Amino acid sequence: MSDSTRIISVEDDPLQAAWIKQTIEQKINGTLVIQIATESEFVKKLPEILADPPSLILLDVMLRWADPSPDIPERPLEVKEGGMRRAGLRCRERLSGNPATKNVPVVLYTVLDNQELAELEKELAGLLVRVEHVQKNSDPKELVETIQRQIKQV
Repeated sequence: MSDSTRIISVEDDPLQAAWIKQTIEQKINGTLVIQIATESEFVKKLPEILADPPSLILLDVMLRWADPSPDIPERPLEVKEGGMRRAGLRCRERLSGNPATKNVPVVLYTVLDNQELAELEKELAGLLVRVEHVQKNSDPKELVETIQRQIKQV
């Protein structure tokens, strides 16, 4: 891994996001974790991501559209129809539709169990190239090992 390894973490829980950033940056030398908190923030930052793709994207599957505020961006139709349980998949779909980011490895870091993820396999099969699932828990070992393996394949 080079000194310029960048990971984008898309996680809407502030405590989980802080833990992810601290854990990855401590356990994988030379890695910078860039945090994105909501699906709408991801959509807003998409041009930046496309212009300078990261080494890996860590996606929670279930994300809020936006943080509560007086200026919440309007939810697009696919967000209204799909809800928060598909937000991470919509983020990945946006990446896979662009040549600059379609091959960026993705780790789905989620509380969804394997049975729930299995139900998404048809959807995943159509749009995800290099994707691994890691179950959220308090032991960072599997997450760190998965990220290291994916980055080495780049």
